[in-house]
Amino acid sequence: MNGDTPILHRSSLPLRERATYYTMRLLPYIQIRRFVAGVTARGLRVLSDNGADRQAAPDEAANTWLKNLRTQGFTMIDPLLTPKQLDEVNAYLQASDLVAPNGQRFPTGHAPTGVNVASYSLATMLSCPHVWGLMNHPRMLAVAEAFLGCTPTISGARIDWYGAHEGGPCDVQQFHRDYDDWKFLKMFVYLTDVDDDTGPHEYIARSHLGSGRVRAIPYQPEEIAAEYGKDAFTRICGPRGTSFMADTWGIHKGNVPTRAARVMMQIQYSIFPVPVFNYDRVPLALPSGYSKRANRLLVSTC
Repeated sequence: MNGDTPILHRSSLPLRERATYYTMRLLPYIQIRRFVAGVTARGLRVLSDNGADRQAAPDEAANTWLKNLRTQGFTMIDPLLTPKQLDEVNAYLQASDLVAPNGQRFPTGHAPTGVNVASYSLATMLSCPHVWGLMNHPRMLAVAEAFLGCTPTISGARIDWYGAHEGGPCDVQQFHRDYDDWKFLKMFVYLTDVDDDTGPHEYIARSHLGSGRVRAIPYQPEEIAAEYGKDAFTRICGPRGTSFMADTWGIHKGNVPTRAARVMMQIQYSIFPVPVFNYDRVPLALPSGYSKRANRLLVSTC
């Protein structure tokens, strides 16, 4: 069945996608990336954007979030799910299976020994209550469109589980930048309570304004502090429902949970599809009222 796994990296890349990806990797200079993003977004707005897909102008709250994104690289946002909706989301997930990186499936709450990271399949996520409305929340799409300069593409959608353990970090639990597009934005929603012991997201304020590097090696706290200052380290803790957005070109990581598991939803808005992702679309009809362009990578009957 399509969508029976999370959105995963491709095992091999076609020539065009390989060229796109390595061009982005080999051009980690922020001025070039912002220039390319601006030109392509303007071109798409002229050539591809349907007027019906365009969002209303951001309201006062959204403009504050945009200002924070542009200056700090991240922003806290108002919770998008009510307590009742969170209960319904979590009840659905508790009755669903998780998928480990090696493809092993297991019921929520029954992780095999040694498995510390897993995700829900895309089909499970898109069938989960309230997820469609969350991904396509008008305020989120308005912020994403204003940030990117064109109708956003939902190019990533995940609900990830990170188990508590005492072992070393995985790749995303070390400081890094994402290279998913020339410009992109992610929305995060905690589905469990998150404190210092349960794997909080950590973001380096203002690091989105700097250039990256060609080699995909983790950033060390000492070099980050030397460049951005010790006050730039920002851990985001909060009760379930805590929501925020971040430009993850900026340096960030998820900390390792040591006391209890963390479950988090993340939605990515970008200019283009991510060249290294395999979009195994779910055979569902796009719910009425949602943008075909924004959701075209998720379902097969957009």
